[in-house]
Amino acid sequence: MSLIKSLVFLPPQQHTGNKFLFSFSSWIIDSGATDHICSSLSHFTSYHQINHIFVKLPNGNQVFANYSGSVFINQDYVLDNVLYIPNFTFNLLSVAKLIENLSCVIVFILMVVILRTKPP
Repeated sequence: MSLIKSLVFLPPQQHTGNKFLFSFSSWIIDSGATDHICSSLSHFTSYHQINHIFVKLPNGNQVFANYSGSVFINQDYVLDNVLYIPNFTFNLLSVAKLIENLSCVIVFILMVVILRTKPP
């Protein structure tokens, strides 16, 4: 029997503090984003300088990302290769990258997003 883990994203007012629950008050789950983007180095557990990557933001602005690193969502999930863009006002979670990197399925139900690992 394999262990299946779930991560549930809830609106801030419904966050219960459970280790598998993550408030997305500071993160936007974006089905159109190519990469994860974070605007604050305080979310990173580690980061390093990269050759700048050209990023077109949802508002049409074009910026360069010069740093990339790792961000823990909780003790079970870490996102790697998150781009640091300090002049962007939001943090984006790329649906495509979540599925690819965490080998998971994502279910959207009204205001709740469930991220569930796939059984081997």
